[in-house]
Amino acid sequence: MNNENYLIEQYKMEEKEHKKIADLLSESFLSDPAAIDEGASILFSDKTIKLIFGSLTVKKNYFVRAVYKKTNEIVGFLGLIPRDFRIKKQTYNFAIPAWLAVHHQHRRKGLAKMMGEKMLEIAQKESFDGGFALFEPEQHDLLFAKFVELSLSRKKQRKRIVSFLRT
Repeated sequence: MNNENYLIEQYKMEEKEHKKIADLLSESFLSDPAAIDEGASILFSDKTIKLIFGSLTVKKNYFVRAVYKKTNEIVGFLGLIPRDFRIKKQTYNFAIPAWLAVHHQHRRKGLAKMMGEKMLEIAQKESFDGGFALFEPEQHDLLFAKFVELSLSRKKQRKRIVSFLRT
């Protein structure tokens, strides 16, 4: 999945990249006007990234990045955390997208949407039973949620997912 200036790809995150991802997440949150208005001060470190994504049970390739082709820098990130849930005595394998971030100089170019689509492809390929995400209304998350809903509708999967959640 590409556009002219960016490469959107699934990749295997190595521990040596934790600091770069932590810096990207921190920059993304601290440069968001809505977060600043709310007094947000989320800071990440390589230890934070290892804690969130370093579990031995998380595949190291459950990550999507946006790479700016001119500099080969990672300017966008989205992780996936697998979790089992028990619903009505049956266990389901769910995918939880986590910590979507785009560097402030690369926003408004569709990178978040493209990374979300790529993550949806990964989750489908891995045969997850379902997924959920938490959204912050004051941030851009409702726009992203609407995009995911439209993407699922286009792919005629929304009915299947909604009926799954009702069972």
